[in-house]
Amino acid sequence: GLGKMTKNVKLLSLIGIAAVLAGYNSVTIIHGKGTGALRTGIINYLKQNKAVKNFEFASPNNGGNGATVVYFK
Repeated sequence: GLGKMTKNVKLLSLIGIAAVLAGYNSVTIIHGKGTGALRTGIINYLKQNKAVKNFEFASPNNGGNGATVVYFK
């Protein structure tokens, strides 16, 4: 079966497609702080995604490095 990270990336891809189709210019992914493994996987995925203009961690009062704000092209 698919590994946990692969499943998360597939879900992230579907969410991104839905957000772009719905006309959103940004979304916030709440991945938590934990070990950082999920955050790292998400960042690696976003770096490769051609629909992503840029991304950044949320402001400290909106989750800091436990959430990533993604901006679409």
